Amino acid sequence: MTELGYPLATSALHKLEKGRPPRRISVDELMGFSQVLGIPVEDLLNPAWKFPKLTELIRAAWDAQDAEDRAHDATGAAWKRVAAFVAAHPDQHEHIDAALEAISTEAPDEYERLATRALATGDAVDEARLQAYIQQLLPNVTVDEWFGRSSEKRSDG
Repeated sequence: MTELGYPLATSALHKLEKGRPPRRISVDELMGFSQVLGIPVEDLLNPAWKFPKLTELIRAAWDAQDAEDRAHDATGAAWKRVAAFVAAHPDQHEHIDAALEAISTEAPDEYERLATRALATGDAVDEARLQAYIQQLLPNVTVDEWFGRSSEKRSDG
């Protein structure tokens, strides 16, 4: 540390390593430790630096979440373009309907087939068919629960 301009007596370093007696460090010493150890100051101030694998895993999870968010945004934009295409060609409804039906058969499951049609046309999802599909997967789950909607009936009173 001395070579980097952060002089630290051997006895001070020993006290820091042992933790007895407790010793505070100065901002200059903190900067020196950051340089010597190659650990950013903010990480030294955060107890997570003691668990680099945990920190790495959490940061990877954040990166994955960011990627998922970007993919979700891109997916939404793509479906908007599909819906805009369908809306821009109302005179081709029969042909588009046939194309959607053919393309939907390539979807990996019934949910994706139903979603493809609903997202492309802006039509409501056939909730009876969706409920039947959900019941196959999870017998005790309703469409409302699947989508996180309240299943309580609302009164207009």
